[in-house]
Amino acid sequence: MFLQFYQRIILKKSVVGDMKGIFIYNFSDWNTVVENQWDLSIEEKRESEFMAIISNNELVAYGSISLKGDIAYIGIGLKPSFCGKGYGEM
Repeated sequence: MFLQFYQRIILKKSVVGDMKGIFIYNFSDWNTVVENQWDLSIEEKRESEFMAIISNNELVAYGSISLKGDIAYIGIGLKPSFCGKGYGEM
């Protein structure tokens, strides 16, 4: 359920469209993601490698885990409204 929510809402709206400003995790617009065939745009990869992190029915972050050979890549992106609040200090 969370992954389906993640694919429809987060990828096409929240992650791509709602982030303003300069962030290291900024995404290009969805059309650019699809045209370049980035992993995020490939349904099979989204289903197997990407996830939503939800707290109290609210998206707080997204993540990905992928294997390339014998190396695991782990990525996490925090919703911008949660940045700078000191949550990492708890």
